[in-house]
Amino acid sequence: ISDDGCISISKIISNTACMELKAIDLQENRSIGISGLQFIATALGGRQHPLRLLDLRTRHRSDCIRLFTNAFSSNLNAFPDIFRVGFRGNDNEGLRELGSLIVRRNSPMEELFMNSVGICDGYDGFVALVDAFLEHPGKSPKTLKLWELDDRSLRSIWRKGNFEIAQLLQRPNCSLENLHISCDRFPPDDDDLDVITACLTSNKVLRELHVDLGTPSSFHWARFASVLCNKRSIESTYFTSNHTLTKLGRYLTPPATVQSYLQLNEYSDKRFVACVKVIENHFARNFDLGLVEEMSSSVLAEVISFVDQGFRAWADYKIV
Repeated sequence: ISDDGCISISKIISNTACMELKAIDLQENRSIGISGLQFIATALGGRQHPLRLLDLRTRHRSDCIRLFTNAFSSNLNAFPDIFRVGFRGNDNEGLRELGSLIVRRNSPMEELFMNSVGICDGYDGFVALVDAFLEHPGKSPKTLKLWELDDRSLRSIWRKGNFEIAQLLQRPNCSLENLHISCDRFPPDDDDLDVITACLTSNKVLRELHVDLGTPSSFHWARFASVLCNKRSIESTYFTSNHTLTKLGRYLTPPATVQSYLQLNEYSDKRFVACVKVIENHFARNFDLGLVEEMSSSVLAEVISFVDQGFRAWADYKIV
């Protein structure tokens, strides 16, 4: 589209007969200029019915965020459920406003997708964006995708002292269910993998973690397996294992043990998942009565109540 075409489109967007409009996709549009985007942003900011999807991955990346956050700031109801934007360069103000808009929503947005994210160029603004999620973890997007990161940007994400997505994942009421981070040029080191496993240990919401893991060693796969099923005790298996994560890594086939736990976690009944892990690891093999002695009375009562049911669930799971 040309800038003149955007004027026509903005009139359509503003027309009350087009309130059912659900998506605007300007992805990879090379002809649209900044003035054309301004027309569209103004029209969207005046709508009473929000879009489901707004894709702004155009060549004017540095200005897109600021233009549209300004338009939506006075009419939060118009903010889309899925917001995809290309970003490169220093737009700290736009990123801060974006974080403020997202957490002011009545419910978490479905997806925030940022392509070619130059965290190091707009680092302060990006930290402010994540800080907004840290202050309101229940309002963080359900899906966060950061694609085509430069090496320094990806490294900064998993460093405990330099970036805060790791902290966000550890918040018990964080609403982030899917995290995609793409950078094929940078294999994570041992410190990165340690931070990832620490995040997954305390997180009970994240279902998919698509991040470049490089080539994890057998030691780190064992760490992932222990996160998915903590075998230290029956109580640990039931309460501290991760029963939520179903996808891990990009372009990887996890070892059979890790894959089996990820597949088991796909069941929506998490009590069933916990029961199967307990039965399989503490009852179905060489059972140690000392484990029972270590359990608190509440956990022991719970275990006794589901042992019979758990054996059937475990058997059904094995048959499936």
